[in-house]
Amino acid sequence: MSSKPMTMVSEPGPAMPKPRAKGQPLRDLDKHQAEEHAIVRAAYRLISQRDTEPLAVQDILTETGLSTRAFYRHFTSKDDLITTMYRTDSQREMSRLSNRLAEAGSPMEAVVAWIDHWIAIIYDRKVAQHLRVLWATEARALAGFRTVESETNLMSITLLSQILAAGHHQGVFPTAEPDDDARVFQAAVVALLEVRLLGERPSTMAAARTHLASFIGRSVGCELNGA
Repeated sequence: MSSKPMTMVSEPGPAMPKPRAKGQPLRDLDKHQAEEHAIVRAAYRLISQRDTEPLAVQDILTETGLSTRAFYRHFTSKDDLITTMYRTDSQREMSRLSNRLAEAGSPMEAVVAWIDHWIAIIYDRKVAQHLRVLWATEARALAGFRTVESETNLMSITLLSQILAAGHHQGVFPTAEPDDDARVFQAAVVALLEVRLLGERPSTMAAARTHLASFIGRSVGCELNGA
């Protein structure tokens, strides 16, 4: 049984625009979205140019040429902006993962799709650059950021646990312990992602995928075809 081809993840975009308010003129909506996109793009640029130096709202205003009022139309604070950026990207990736798993024809194909999704994120250079901005020291210190990170990991764990449970019920994954295994497998991909973001020298993409698939397969009692 073969898995579907791995689809590389495209570079994440700016925060999703807020819905149009009832009766709001389209030209005002366009301006509103343009402001929000400009703020998000500026924040990514500025954070990427810094190491440990904190980012200030005034830095963003200087970069965009927008007013203080314009900034606070969209975000309650700088922390709210950074957390929103991370939440938007995380929700987008979890939606892609959920859709991809739903398209799988069997639990085995779904596990391979889960592996491919995370390997694609970890090894895509543009995505890694984007995530490195969000994983900057300042961003990761935010309570809201850690909350979003936990939510994202929990969603991925839940999706994988459901797949492992279905495969165990069918006898495909005879030794699987769905909840515990899913947590361990998620920890493995997070650790690999952190190695990449810290600029260390991980294994090649092909080797990492093979090792992860072998580890998961041995844990659940099967050989993952197509991985």
